[in-house]
Amino acid sequence: MRQISESKRNNVVQCLSNGFSARETASKTGVSKRSINRISQVTLGVKSKPRIGRPLKVTSTNIDYIVQQVTKNGIQSASKVSQILSNDLELSLNATSIRRLLKTLGIVPLIKRKKPLLRKKNIADRVAFAKSHIAWTETNWKHVVWSDETKINLFGSDKIHWCYKRKDTQLKQQHVQQTVKHGDGLFIDGNMDKQLYKTILQEDLLRTLEDCHLNPKDVVFVHDNDPKHKSILVTDWLNNQEFEAM
Repeated sequence: MRQISESKRNNVVQCLSNGFSARETASKTGVSKRSINRISQVTLGVKSKPRIGRPLKVTSTNIDYIVQQVTKNGIQSASKVSQILSNDLELSLNATSIRRLLKTLGIVPLIKRKKPLLRKKNIADRVAFAKSHIAWTETNWKHVVWSDETKINLFGSDKIHWCYKRKDTQLKQQHVQQTVKHGDGLFIDGNMDKQLYKTILQEDLLRTLEDCHLNPKDVVFVHDNDPKHKSILVTDWLNNQEFEAM
């Protein structure tokens, strides 16, 4: 079946919304009546036929306004678009009809991808890290011991966030959900400081290496750039260990 272009779909929707029959719409747009009936059912929820009385309220201007709300203004739900139409244009159009319209225009809902909220320095550091380890093999990474972290939600939640995006277009800022990770490795009673962190490394890290039968000379210990981790007290202790700290 031949794919109908987005512009032709828009023309069909506009003609049907203005009260033209399937035959009249076919004559004006060059789209078959069968395709027009299918578009009408998806978009308007009814079969195309000559209308009696008032034409539908959805005009080409209304359609452009709806598309703008979800593609440029980043409105994330059809219900919210319905409220905006009611407030701004005094147009009553329910969320279901808006979803059908957007689907006909090739604009589909998707779950936002989660993306860490990073500063430019964070991004540069990550790129540098990736480039410096691009040649590492699976064997290399098996010698890496990562500091464990528990995720604590201090920024947003784990619920699913939806948005709208045109098919075959790149992700934009409005299509991702910014995330921030936080948390220290062990559950502790009180505040973590450099002395306590050093104690944890001395007792728990070394014991972990022993329990896992890992030779410290072959181990790379990785932790983040928290100020406590980079303190002179901790750095001096790490420099005197057999394992490498990254």
